[in-house]
Amino acid sequence: MLPLRTRAKGGYQGSGTYRIPGRSGAGSGVPAGCVLSLGVAGRARLHVRKKRALIVPMRSDQDVTGLVLAAGTGRRLDGRPKALLRLADGTTLVERAVAALRDGGCPDVAVVVGAQADAVADVCPPGVRVVRAADWAEGMGASLRAGLGALDSAALVLLVDMPGVGAEAVHRVLSLHTGPGTLAAATYDGRRGHPVLIGADHREAAAASAHGDVGARAYLAEHAAILRLVECGDVAEPDDIDTLGDWSRWAR
Repeated sequence: MLPLRTRAKGGYQGSGTYRIPGRSGAGSGVPAGCVLSLGVAGRARLHVRKKRALIVPMRSDQDVTGLVLAAGTGRRLDGRPKALLRLADGTTLVERAVAALRDGGCPDVAVVVGAQADAVADVCPPGVRVVRAADWAEGMGASLRAGLGALDSAALVLLVDMPGVGAEAVHRVLSLHTGPGTLAAATYDGRRGHPVLIGADHREAAAASAHGDVGARAYLAEHAAILRLVECGDVAEPDDIDTLGDWSRWAR
């Protein structure tokens, strides 16, 4: 661990303790002539630079709200809400999804709840906005409509049952946001997946198109000409948890 007090470009000053991968040098732990750069999820990188250490803060977009769709129940998981499933470290899936969005650059996060709504709301991290989808049983489309309808900003949508999609993928998709007209999504080996970014100008229309379990799929297909894509297969696993077998992989 490395304590630092440093000055970044533009006059930023700060102090804190940061973990440096690999070996640390004598004293401060930062080799002479190197720069400490904080990346996604608090990871640090050293870059060669003369004279001083420089903290590069992770990009955060106040115009994009992280949106976790966590209303459904696992029909092949003995009827348990996926949001309440616990991973090997004891973290629930909804806690993991919120952390991925926040660590990836979305400080403002909303969670759509439905099945066992009170229980899911109780385990949501502090500061999360809870949106209740009364018609959640209709499918993911109903959850997306409820979530988008509760926001006044762009939304970066993440499904609660994808624990393999973390902050790195969130950060890549978020970096494509250039304004209210943005539509963007992650791809995995060229196949579109989550997270999906729905710009503020598209929010109402995307919500209106959502139905059943397809969410915004049809809307994104209709707007393929402006949809921006970024490959995330090297930093995330898009497999969702649908069965007890799927869950056992993450629970052990």
